[in-house]
Amino acid sequence: LNPIQYFPGGARTHTIVMRSKTGTVRFLDTVHMDHKLKTLKAK
Repeated sequence: LNPIQYFPGGARTHTIVMRSKTGTVRFLDTVHMDHKLKTLKAK
């Protein structure tokens, strides 16, 4: 997994989620847009 990658206007994160009971493994690659974060913080 890569650390947080910042770019003009946002950031990209990578997450791994593991469930031992079922053996499910999920890899999340998420882009966070700066203008959306500012809108959410205002609420």
